[in-house]
Amino acid sequence: MARTRRRSILAATAVMTSPDGVTWTARSATEANDWISVTYGNGKFVAVASSGTNRVMTSADNGASWTARSAAAATVWKSVTYGNGVFVAVASSWSNSVMTSTDGEIWTARSAVEASTWRSVVYANGLFVAVASGGTNRVMTSGAYVLPTSAPAAPTSLVATAGDGSASIAFTPGADGGAEITKYQVKVGAGAWTDVVGTTSPFTVTGLTNYQISRIRLRAVSSAGDGAASDPVKVWPRVTGSALSFLKAQSASRILASVSAFSPVDGTVSHYWFTAYAKGTNTAVARCRATAAVGSCVFTGLLANTEYDVSARGFFRLTGSPAVLSTLDSAKQTVRTKN
Repeated sequence: MARTRRRSILAATAVMTSPDGVTWTARSATEANDWISVTYGNGKFVAVASSGTNRVMTSADNGASWTARSAAAATVWKSVTYGNGVFVAVASSWSNSVMTSTDGEIWTARSAVEASTWRSVVYANGLFVAVASGGTNRVMTSGAYVLPTSAPAAPTSLVATAGDGSASIAFTPGADGGAEITKYQVKVGAGAWTDVVGTTSPFTVTGLTNYQISRIRLRAVSSAGDGAASDPVKVWPRVTGSALSFLKAQSASRILASVSAFSPVDGTVSHYWFTAYAKGTNTAVARCRATAAVGSCVFTGLLANTEYDVSARGFFRLTGSPAVLSTLDSAKQTVRTKN
């Protein structure tokens, strides 16, 4: 007889229950069958019989009342147990000698490893073990029931935001395939897959080369394996911009703007371009150029008593290269011209 945390004993035509194994209460079985074994799992008691029309009965109220259930076959059921989300019963007849159920109500016939007279089954340590009183091999085992899983689907909608030798990658996770995602990995160009910190969007990817376009892919990893790789996202890492250090309305039509001194470690500043935008928009209304040595310029031809958003962009040459690159963009600042 299978044992449970709440003890319940079944006789041939009756049931009795006890909360402590000392005091017992008689209960009615669903049918006058030869009830052989009882177990508990998934919130209910399940009993099997070796005879009768319905050879399974279940109780969801601690054995007080029972409901008849159909077994997978009208065979001589000898033992039932519960483990890892599955009820398993074995029989002593040579055909249809195993049945399983996830709820104790609907049962599916399974094939035993051999046509032996199986007498008892138990679950422990991730394994079902059954024994028989006859046959060549009188023990059989079965691994724990595991929900099917697959490797994670590819992340989608990748968006890369450039940083200084780095990039922030935002994304939408793909389906996990039934197994928890344990980590994410990135691949830069043709390099190897490397782990990133965290399992939620966004990630920061470091070790990138400034002023060179990098193509980055992302994948999830779970116990089911490495997931599919995302489509690549392009990013152009670069040094972040120098803030506008001075912004002043000189008159009704002029604004003076300047930037803080900036010396990139991997090159030299060539010049700056300043842009004035209609306030709250990206519509440029005026531009002016400044050398690296001066770092300031004056906008002219503006409207009086009008607010403008002003920003600066720096250009420089990498050491050993004649090419001039745009490198640093300041945040916009607002100034109003005079009346």
